[in-house]
Amino acid sequence: MVYETELAYDSGTGTPDASWQAGKGFAVRFTPPVTPLTLARARFYFYCPCSPVEVHVWDASRHSLGSPVLASPTQAGWFVVDLSSQNITVNGDFYVGLLHTGDYQPILGSDFAAPDGRSYEVDGAYWEQQTSKDYLIRATVRY
Repeated sequence: MVYETELAYDSGTGTPDASWQAGKGFAVRFTPPVTPLTLARARFYFYCPCSPVEVHVWDASRHSLGSPVLASPTQAGWFVVDLSSQNITVNGDFYVGLLHTGDYQPILGSDFAAPDGRSYEVDGAYWEQQTSKDYLIRATVRY
């Protein structure tokens, strides 16, 4: 039997907060309930669906898993990106995130209620942990 669950570290509600220059972005570190598992989907909460983003998955050492997926948000709110065709299997912590393709769009939501230190600003090799907020990024996994 295959189980599917969504991993999240945010409350589900947030504030328009996070945008950056093209080539820079945001990520969340996920700890799977069991391993190995496969990544099915990613969800992002956008306040403005203005330009496409590159969706990325990285392993615990921040090496790319699969190819970036270009995704174009069509409306404000939760935006789902199907990653099942990437056949990404993880055996431990992993990151899901995005890099902007245009300057400062779209705007990602942040949850300031009870941050847990799993959110990061990403700029190539530079990763800065955010301790004051959780980005509204989620991962759906199958095991």
